[in-house]
Amino acid sequence: MIDRYGNHVVMVPILFAMILGFVAMALAHSNLVLLLGAVLVGIGYGSIPSAGQTIAVQKVKLNKFSLATSTLYIALDLGNGIGPYILGMVVPIYGFRAVYMCSAIAALLAFLFYIGMIIKSRKENVAV
Repeated sequence: MIDRYGNHVVMVPILFAMILGFVAMALAHSNLVLLLGAVLVGIGYGSIPSAGQTIAVQKVKLNKFSLATSTLYIALDLGNGIGPYILGMVVPIYGFRAVYMCSAIAALLAFLFYIGMIIKSRKENVAV
């Protein structure tokens, strides 16, 4: 889909799905809503590494592919390692609903960062 429609057509819905999924999980009062939230988060979580890698290698020269890929996976591994540790400290104090809301906020920040990068890229392309 990235090759055919572009990065934004894939990344924006992925990040938006994650936000909606975490909010649904935080506010779920039934198994169906919890399952729907989990599906949305799974779609986002499963798609981000491959879409992110595609975007990362598109933005660098051929001789920097391995550096771009390794940097992406360092960031993903760091998030996968530190995120659960920090969010695990939230559970005993505020419960799992707060963990899912914090995750929704993190996904929202990633979404806003991505939108900011789109805007910055468009301004740079217009200026050139």
